[in-house]
Amino acid sequence: MTILGIDILALSTAAWLSVTPAAAPVQCLSAPKTPEIKIEISEGPIRFNTNKSRSQLTQMKDESPIYSPYSPNDMHNSLVGGMMSGVLRLDHKMNFVQHYNPGSGDGCVHLDEVTVQIHLSPKVYIASEFRDNACWFGEILSHELKHLDVDRSVSHQYSTHIDQALKMALNTPSNYCAALQVR
Repeated sequence: MTILGIDILALSTAAWLSVTPAAAPVQCLSAPKTPEIKIEISEGPIRFNTNKSRSQLTQMKDESPIYSPYSPNDMHNSLVGGMMSGVLRLDHKMNFVQHYNPGSGDGCVHLDEVTVQIHLSPKVYIASEFRDNACWFGEILSHELKHLDVDRSVSHQYSTHIDQALKMALNTPSNYCAALQVR
């Protein structure tokens, strides 16, 4: 990574190597432990929007690139009373450990930890026509929260699949550890 013409990775590596004792033992003689895998699921607060009319929500549904159970040629021309929009974000962090012996020029770098973060940001729309009708509002909200429950379930399914895939990919030391020869 270069910032203002400075190679940050090379600079940080050089700084790290300059403070490593000359007699530091190389830690790659045996395979390091398998990387720890952490899957974190989080959810933001449910945001509510009651400012759009049924017509506007119907238009949003029609323009949505995601799957909708409604046919685009709905013969009933039904209007949408509510919808749930859940944004699912996936981020990751990896922690590496480095060992280097400046006297011999050999060293090791290995993956120590992988953290995957799955974050759900739910937003529930309820048509403005139902804002002041407690009965309809409650029924629509109850229905939309069922969609949120499905997104939560999908998040947990993804976490299991991601965990299994990472464990399979990192089951051999050669997949997470590399010897270095620096001279």
